Amino acid sequence: MKRKLGIVFIVCICLIGLIACSSQTADKKKVDDVKFAFIPKLTGVGFFTSGGEGAKEMGDKLGVQVKYDGPSEASVSGQVKYINNFINQNYDALMVSSTSVDGLSQSLQRAKKKGMTVLTWDSDVNPKD
Repeated sequence: MKRKLGIVFIVCICLIGLIACSSQTADKKKVDDVKFAFIPKLTGVGFFTSGGEGAKEMGDKLGVQVKYDGPSEASVSGQVKYINNFINQNYDALMVSSTSVDGLSQSLQRAKKKGMTVLTWDSDVNPKD
């Protein structure tokens, strides 16, 4: 459990650094205005739940908002729905455990075009995306 929390902590620190150094927005965001979305393959599974809890715990310690949410069944369409919702809510970063190497490509490219930081964990996506 400590190892998982350590990994989540490192990921959160890296994301804060990436967002802080980003020059894509004219306004400098305060750290407490930064919003991360932590999207598992599916909810209700211990591994993903503990990862989400660790991400939220680190977010609290770092003063950033972390929302853990995702589909109840592992599906590309379910994840795309959540990704698009987080994009539309202007989150700063997406942390995704992908159900498909290529299935999330369009949504993740859309997120990047809007200036969001995209990170995968547990399962990667096509590196070209």
